[in-house]
Amino acid sequence: MPANFNSQVQVQLQVGFNSSGPNDTGFTWTDISNRMREFQVSRGREFELDQVSPGTALFVLDNNNRDFDPNSTGGAHSPNVDVMKPVRLQAIHGGTTFEVFRGFVESWNQQWPSVGHDAVTVLGAVDGFKVMAFWEVASTSPQELSGTRVGRLLDNISWTTQLRTLDAGDVTCAAFTPSCAYALSELQRVQETEEGLFFMGTDGKATFHDNSHRTASTSIATFTDTGGGLPYTEPVQLNYDDAQIWNDVTVVGIGLTPQAADSTASVDLYGRRKLRRFDTLHHNATSALDTAQAVRDRFKDPVTRVPSITLDPLGSTSLWPHVLGRELSDRVTINRATKSTTTGVYSADHHIEGISHTGSIEQDWTVTWLLSPST
Repeated sequence: MPANFNSQVQVQLQVGFNSSGPNDTGFTWTDISNRMREFQVSRGREFELDQVSPGTALFVLDNNNRDFDPNSTGGAHSPNVDVMKPVRLQAIHGGTTFEVFRGFVESWNQQWPSVGHDAVTVLGAVDGFKVMAFWEVASTSPQELSGTRVGRLLDNISWTTQLRTLDAGDVTCAAFTPSCAYALSELQRVQETEEGLFFMGTDGKATFHDNSHRTASTSIATFTDTGGGLPYTEPVQLNYDDAQIWNDVTVVGIGLTPQAADSTASVDLYGRRKLRRFDTLHHNATSALDTAQAVRDRFKDPVTRVPSITLDPLGSTSLWPHVLGRELSDRVTINRATKSTTTGVYSADHHIEGISHTGSIEQDWTVTWLLSPST
């Protein structure tokens, strides 16, 4: 049963010990919440032009009775303490169950702290990108919208429809037959063609956001250090630099001539900053040029960005729905006072690019969001 984190939240760690493989949907979850001491979860990416990294998690488990030792034949879960078993972390707040992480076990590492007077297992886990990174696809795809292409690739690796949520797509992908390609690389190729986002959700669903997903979004909540909103833990940093200036963008679709878009004004001001997209799936040169121009227009000038904020729900219980419920691409408003008063406050919308959780049975839980400006 779930373990009490504090009076507002319960946590639930479960493993599918009887799962027969990564595509098995008929297994049962076994609750091991009362054995968890600490957890860390990291998902997403740093910048909005990056590919999403595989989501990872670490769970420190009490293992004094060797239940989580693969070498113990007498453990409660023997002989199923194995890698690639499904695992998920949930939190229950206000009667709502929130998904925090879902993936597959990568490791059961044994440690003996306190000079051997204690025993723990560090359960390492990774999300569904692990499966997709090693699964080859080779089927021919017809010309189709990017969301349909993502679904076709997931079908090719027998990824269950129960664990996917896909936007339709704004860009048409060309007919294509990959040669000895892995599913993840092809899915990320679709993301790059669309200038969208492909990631594994907290609930383990393969998730595809098309380009218009963010542009059509509105802010979910305001976070501030000045009062009148949800608090973050310390003054945020405002970055205005040249790290994400791209004023000479070329998109090279498979079988197409390169399509280039630059900004003379930006090049004159900041020097030529080249961004190249190779082997995209655009179905014609016009579509590739549209993407090149859109990326150029967005990144040709520096913008002020809040790189990250950290939230401490123990300091403000109103944060719990956001600590537990926010997802990649969600849009939030960040306020920052430029002085000790609200005079001269900075305020701008940002999208969540990365999410990390750190918590322990000592009842500390913080979440950090990596952000990008929504302009």
